[in-house]
Amino acid sequence: MSGLEIINGGLKTWFKRCDLRTILFDLSEVFISGVYGVDGPIAELAGCTEPEVNRALNEQFQDILCGRITEQEYLSSAIGRNGWKVSVNDLKQIIRRNFHREVPGMMDLLPVLKPNYELALLSDHAVEWVEYIEARFEFLKYFEPRFYSYQLGQTKSVPTTFERVLNELGRTPEECIFVDDNPANIASAASIGLPGIHFQSVEQLSMALTERGVLLSD
Repeated sequence: MSGLEIINGGLKTWFKRCDLRTILFDLSEVFISGVYGVDGPIAELAGCTEPEVNRALNEQFQDILCGRITEQEYLSSAIGRNGWKVSVNDLKQIIRRNFHREVPGMMDLLPVLKPNYELALLSDHAVEWVEYIEARFEFLKYFEPRFYSYQLGQTKSVPTTFERVLNELGRTPEECIFVDDNPANIASAASIGLPGIHFQSVEQLSMALTERGVLLSD
């Protein structure tokens, strides 16, 4: 059977239920907040502007995500470069508090999907942040296996990251769907043939999954 059907004179791509085996999820801004949103509290504490905080945290961000530097080194460097009168522990607490924010409705979707599909996680994250998150959130038990950028030494901006993950899963791109809030990561996955859904809300995601033939009920 073809994976394309004609609708109103156009082509629509669809996925047969029997083809899909694995749903590969992002973590930050899909299930819980990542570092997005820490700029406000840090700016208030440090007495600077949010754009200044963003610029400071963007420097060496790839290094901490890929495990090349520690969180202590990353934050100490940002403080020193910018002359902030704050401590590393102050920034660590702000970052960890940010992780506590859950994306509405997403936790409830996991037990609905788990009986019918393999759920895996692929997240750009630092080792110290993952250790904190995994100790706090039980919903991560639904994802097996879990892949993190600090383990892989590369982020989702690199297409070969997805090739490595698919190889570990023993899956072809056609057997998977990738869900991420960052369009650039969706494009990176698409470059190796892995279809993706740009996450915006649980309602939008549920509709997009249903359109692709994903079972959302027993």
